Amino acid sequence: MSHPREHDDATSITTGLSRSWGLRNAIIGLACIVLGIWGGYDYLVDIPTREKQFARGRVCVLVKQVLETSTPEGDPARLAAAVEAIQEALSHPDLQAAGEAIRAVLESGLPPPPPPEPGTVDFLDDEDWFIVLQLFGAGVSRSRPVADLSRFPIASRAYQFAERGNSLLGHFTPPGKYDRPIQWMFILCLPFAPYYAWVLLRSSRRRYTLDAEGTLESPDGTWAADDIATIEMDRWMAKSIARVVHIDGRRAVLDAYVHRDLDRIVGRLASRFHPEDWGEDARRLVKPPDDSDASDAS
Repeated sequence: MSHPREHDDATSITTGLSRSWGLRNAIIGLACIVLGIWGGYDYLVDIPTREKQFARGRVCVLVKQVLETSTPEGDPARLAAAVEAIQEALSHPDLQAAGEAIRAVLESGLPPPPPPEPGTVDFLDDEDWFIVLQLFGAGVSRSRPVADLSRFPIASRAYQFAERGNSLLGHFTPPGKYDRPIQWMFILCLPFAPYYAWVLLRSSRRRYTLDAEGTLESPDGTWAADDIATIEMDRWMAKSIARVVHIDGRRAVLDAYVHRDLDRIVGRLASRFHPEDWGEDARRLVKPPDDSDASDAS
């Protein structure tokens, strides 16, 4: 039975956090934050804005088509579609507060604000859009051929706004039905950011020290050299993980991928308990072939 090899000239070894492992986890945590914020912005801001752009652009397109009709009686189907779109837009919850604010100003007895110009109206502003919808409703109450619009000021004004809105919003398409579920995949990355931060903080506080006398200090406790039964190296070559075994059966896991210089501790313990198989550099020793093996091979 071979005895563990002593290291009289050994020096103390203390580990630190692996820079590559720490950088990798920091990058993953930062990526989770970026993806989560990106998904939240798209879900809460970008997708609702695109829905609003498409819906309001569609109303402008329908009103423009009605007012461009080439016959005095117009197109009943287009007219019905435009009226329905205007009523639906006016009933949208976003416009309730805007309509109440405008009505409050009119009921206060103050002089009404001057009528807006098409070039100054923000079609995504709720109060501006409420005013435009009122004008659209009055303008399409009876369809007019575009050539006669100059004789109908309200219809002419509505057409100017519809043309302006069509040029600004008419080209937008609605968000896809999978856009919101996809953004939830990004939003769900956010909870992983604190997890990676916690892993980094915890791992940075964990230290392993092997002093000259062979005493191992680890998060699992301080084990004297005589308290260490052996070190298990079956996962070292594949995973850079070794397990130090206490005489009472407890095990301390040493992961050299996470902690810098831990391979030196593993190498010293492995060469102490398995001197025929492992060197102090934690590399497996290459054994010379036996003479009997060589003769058998020949």
